[in-house]
Amino acid sequence: WQQLDLEQSLLLCQSVGFRPGVLFLYEKAELFREIIACHAERRDFQAVLACCHKFSGRDPHVWMLALEELSKCA
Repeated sequence: WQQLDLEQSLLLCQSVGFRPGVLFLYEKAELFREIIACHAERRDFQAVLACCHKFSGRDPHVWMLALEELSKCA
């Protein structure tokens, strides 16, 4: 058994549409913009807010990222 690296795992999850895996790997890689964009595309505004609360301690810019992504939905 060969352990897959993060990029390979992300590619695999994306190719089969495994959204929970994609979100998990985005978080592991601290790709907060991608997480927020994923939720915003689905118009899951509660999840966007939850991400901002969850990740703002690690990256204070997530609120601005959320506003940018949500402005694309308007």
